[in-house]
Amino acid sequence: MKKKHIEVISGRWIIMLAIAMAFIWSTTNVMALTDDTWTGAGADNLFSNPANWYGGVAPPADVHLHVLSLSNYASDEPQIIELDRDDYAPYYIKITATGNRDFTINSIDGNKIGIAGPSSTVYQYPAHSTKVTFNCEIEENGGGYFKMERNSTAGGIVSYMGGYDGDGNLLAVGAGESELGGSNSFAWVYNYDGEIVVKHPHALGVGLYGNKTAGTTLSLSTNATIYGDVVLSAAMNLGLKDSGTNDVTLTCNVRVYPLHMITVQTNAGTSTGHLTIRLPGATSTHQAQWNLTTNSTVAFTGSGSHWGAGADNDGSIGGSGSVLIDSVGTVYCDPTNSYTGGTTIENGILLITGDNRLPLTGDIVVESGATFGVGGKSQTVGGLSGNGTVSMQQAANFGVLTVNGTMEPGMSAGTLTILNNGELVLGASSTSLFELDSISGTNDKVAFTVVGGTAGDLTLGGTLQIENLGGLEVGSYTLFDLYTGGVISGSYSSINLPSGYSGILTTSGDVVLEITAVPPKGTIIIIH
Repeated sequence: MKKKHIEVISGRWIIMLAIAMAFIWSTTNVMALTDDTWTGAGADNLFSNPANWYGGVAPPADVHLHVLSLSNYASDEPQIIELDRDDYAPYYIKITATGNRDFTINSIDGNKIGIAGPSSTVYQYPAHSTKVTFNCEIEENGGGYFKMERNSTAGGIVSYMGGYDGDGNLLAVGAGESELGGSNSFAWVYNYDGEIVVKHPHALGVGLYGNKTAGTTLSLSTNATIYGDVVLSAAMNLGLKDSGTNDVTLTCNVRVYPLHMITVQTNAGTSTGHLTIRLPGATSTHQAQWNLTTNSTVAFTGSGSHWGAGADNDGSIGGSGSVLIDSVGTVYCDPTNSYTGGTTIENGILLITGDNRLPLTGDIVVESGATFGVGGKSQTVGGLSGNGTVSMQQAANFGVLTVNGTMEPGMSAGTLTILNNGELVLGASSTSLFELDSISGTNDKVAFTVVGGTAGDLTLGGTLQIENLGGLEVGSYTLFDLYTGGVISGSYSSINLPSGYSGILTTSGDVVLEITAVPPKGTIIIIH
């Protein structure tokens, strides 16, 4: 009896399963994916108007589109489509006819295009330079990706100008250009070919950015942020395009890797501004190599971040651009670099981890409160200026800093501090520039100091150049204030004083300039 009862129950389940399958089949049939073509032949541009569809039949409200074809049967004039209902799920939106008609999809009352399945694609076929602009929201429902597929021969533009809602991803495929103009929530953006142009600060979504093919381009018309990693599968280009006179910042929140070249291109279109790439990732290792133009700066802003990872070419920066350190902590410079635009340490500490990591002919500016850490290594630079600190020592190692260009402490009057044991060497081609003014007391000076240990040393060379700030009078001026025990060696090959001044330079203990004579003052005539 029990066996028979089980068989009866099983038979009921089979019947119920058959009914369920029939229901699913009928529902699927109602929601079947269909193909349809926009002709724009109606009196309006409404999506729901049957006259705007091939054959005069609009897609039913409960039928998702498999292929939405935008065709320029009438002319090459721009075509507007008014999206007056939502919940569409096109698997493809494609251009099916030859020609150059542009299409713009606008949203009425916030309607949106919903995409479903593993992927949804906007692509151009065959050869086109057509531009498709979405001024409506695209909502991803299937955990997949939204693909912009541009024609590989003619290029063309697929312009995604609306917003993207969901956790999907964006793929840009084929030669040509994709414009991202909306605030998007892509989990990641990958450019396989061609160019992506960013026209909205939040256009790149909330995740990572990557490329798959050498020569891809990321162009910026406005400030933008990449919230995840920048993942380089090949070399890529970066630059400004149609940003006007504005300076633009690209913020890469985490890290830039692996070891591939990013070339910053010259400005394109209307762009005349400066591009700054901010790398704020705390404790991140930035491995990409950079080739900068004069209108670009790489800014390390993360405390504890590594500029490179130890190898000479790992994370190195070259070209004619500049580097900025703006950190609340230490940025470790590991690779050997060759950029010519100079290094500014605005905040925090820049610490080199090997000999001559910075360009040998580059200028270094150390601003007030910031530190350049020689870290017990040897470093040759072009110029050295500022009123910050140069720290020479790392553990028991004593650094050597050689200046072959202009050393200008203070930057318009102030003190440059040389901290801890080591040696400051002024090369034979160097110029030590000091601005002096006894009336205001705003004189340039290099002050050697220590925190424990022994004092640092100084080797003189090159030319001493004295500038009068307006109140240079007879008296003593300490140029290099050495800590007790510091050794001075070498000498200046020439000393240039302002016209009409005379003086004596002494190097016993400190480097002191004694002004012994000044030009005669003018005669004051008082008329009664």
